[in-house]
Amino acid sequence: MRQSAARRKLGSVERTVTPLYHQVYLALRQKILNGECDPKLALPGEHQLAAQYGVSRVTVRRTLEALELEGLVSRRRGIGTFPVEQAAERQERYNIGGLIGQAPGQSAGQSARTEATTVSIDVMPAPTEVAAQLGPQHANVTRIVRLRSAGNVPYTVMSAWLPQPVAGTLGRRALQSDSLPMALEQAGMALARAEHSITATIADDRVASQLQVPVGAPLIAMRTLFSDANDTPVALIEALFRPDRYEYRTTLLRRGSGKERRWQAVY
Repeated sequence: MRQSAARRKLGSVERTVTPLYHQVYLALRQKILNGECDPKLALPGEHQLAAQYGVSRVTVRRTLEALELEGLVSRRRGIGTFPVEQAAERQERYNIGGLIGQAPGQSAGQSARTEATTVSIDVMPAPTEVAAQLGPQHANVTRIVRLRSAGNVPYTVMSAWLPQPVAGTLGRRALQSDSLPMALEQAGMALARAEHSITATIADDRVASQLQVPVGAPLIAMRTLFSDANDTPVALIEALFRPDRYEYRTTLLRRGSGKERRWQAVY
């Protein structure tokens, strides 16, 4: 039996990583938020959606339930499932491009609409990757886990790793600061360099529970290593973002003259 294009697509390697219903959920959700679905017209029925995406009706039913819980669709018994009007206007996205010096996931002017919670502060043996970044001389490190939410919906989980001498300098109160880089500088550390990387990953069981997404759901991963004026690493911050709440935005200005003329990012 020949498979449809949609079925072949969902049968790829990606299908084994992200739960089926979540893949369909993301596809339908994006269409609704982009305004591609007329609120006056019902979405295709369960049979049609199942055939379109190459999944079972059970998967489609679970997808529609998730969209209804999020307030993006209205299910009318005996009539159909309708997109909620102006759903796209309610969704706020945060800029992942301007996070240095701010709370991860918070752009200027957004502090009143978001809330950060310290989940844990622990002293623990440095994981291999963390030790490679901070230096093998730090056998134990302090890990800070913070969760940021908007309207009671979590969208960022941040893990910060500090060498013990640095954590001891900051003190408990500063460790819970909404902006760790700012707290470091207020404690007298001159930050001189930040190595910044952004990639993609998936949610493990712990992060999935924190961000209220399925295990295996795609996430944006950002890592920043802060060093002082002596090029000594003082903090490693790893942040995981729900991709439905983030986008990368920046402005590029053309600066310099002649052969030295370059584009420079301004957040």
